[in-house]
Amino acid sequence: MPLQIQPLEAFTQEELDTLTACYGEETPQGKFLKETHGVTHYQVEGVDNGPSAKGLVVLAHGIGTSYYAFEEFAQELVNAGYSVLSYDYYGHGYSKYSGDMFVDYDKDLFVDQLQDLLGFVEKETGEICVAMVGHSTGGIVCTAANERWGKGGDNLQRKVIPKLILAAPAFYAKKVSLNFVSSSC
Repeated sequence: MPLQIQPLEAFTQEELDTLTACYGEETPQGKFLKETHGVTHYQVEGVDNGPSAKGLVVLAHGIGTSYYAFEEFAQELVNAGYSVLSYDYYGHGYSKYSGDMFVDYDKDLFVDQLQDLLGFVEKETGEICVAMVGHSTGGIVCTAANERWGKGGDNLQRKVIPKLILAAPAFYAKKVSLNFVSSSC
């Protein structure tokens, strides 16, 4: 069962000081959820006065970035009447994997993380997810989640999310072989 925790329950003070210095913050923005595979850092915007008029949009970033990559886009969605869930993958931003130091990224790990988080947030806010936006690897996460949910593969019996927006989804491009020429100087 996912449980909301404080940052110091996930990190040592030294780790937290290093992370907040990287992001130029005194304290992390957002919240922390302890779930199946670790701790997920997330933020829900647009629900200050109750559920939004248009529903919840999930923003899934690419590898090597964090939920901060969607800051401006999230604000545009909130201004348009949606609520927005942004989160960090394990090993990104403030999210922390509970396994080995090196995370073995696979689609099931990403979908488990999103499934735990989305179920918790929908229950907490009363929102229903109406769309997911995935950039790069986030596109894989969104399509893999819908694939699982279309088969009834979660304990919430979630239905497929009706709208997916995939921005430069990783591994969907035609594979091109590159010839590298080596030269000596």
